[in-house]
Amino acid sequence: MAFPSAYLDAVALNAALAAMAGQGRFARLLFYLEACESGSMFEELLAADIGVLAVTAANSTSPSFAAFYDERWGGGGRWRWRWEELFTCAVLGF
Repeated sequence: MAFPSAYLDAVALNAALAAMAGQGRFARLLFYLEACESGSMFEELLAADIGVLAVTAANSTSPSFAAFYDERWGGGGRWRWRWEELFTCAVLGF
């Protein structure tokens, strides 16, 4: 993943999640990632026994398509938009 001044690769991300789990920083964690090829950040890397559910907008070889853009928040993908809509309805009752 690219940030304004640095990069985070899949190995470092998964190592950080495993370290956090080992330190008891969470019991269970939902990690949401929306980016093209976002599945590559976890595919065959995420340990099954650390209590992390990784949800991605695309698999390791597919793009994540944009659905909207606004000046304040930037772009958002179709998948995130639908996921947030369903979550809001199911969990928050809106």
